[in-house]
Amino acid sequence: MAERTNKLTKMGDPLVGLNAKIDLEAFRPDLNRIHEKERKSNACCHIDRRAD
Repeated sequence: MAERTNKLTKMGDPLVGLNAKIDLEAFRPDLNRIHEKERKSNACCHIDRRAD
């Protein structure tokens, strides 16, 4: 993961800076709850549903 972050930083990815300032993991419970809702189709985006 650190290698990917370093590569993105060198490319100027703004999410790297935001990740340093905002605890994005704080949103994971809400995202997991939303993702658990039954869907009419599986043709949606892929969401990282890490359990850690």
